[in-house]
Amino acid sequence: RDPERVLISLPGDCRQLQYALPQDPASFELFLDARGYYLEWMREEWLAEQDLRKAARLARDPAACLRELAPEFKKLEPLMEEDFWSSRYVIQP
Repeated sequence: RDPERVLISLPGDCRQLQYALPQDPASFELFLDARGYYLEWMREEWLAEQDLRKAARLARDPAACLRELAPEFKKLEPLMEEDFWSSRYVIQP
């Protein structure tokens, strides 16, 4: 494991990975093995949802803000889990 070859992405970054596959690639099942620690990740769609007023309210009164946001979060949580577990962290070639 070469720490210099780890790919770290930031919000707004976009990466395209290309792999040389063996002949008849349709006959193979590919799995990208990922190793790492806690990963921060964002989706482009989420960047459009930024709300500075809510962010300021969260800083001023976190308990009240979280109580207000919790019901909507619970509705979306299963989708977030699916998105998270389908995300990958890769080693740079």
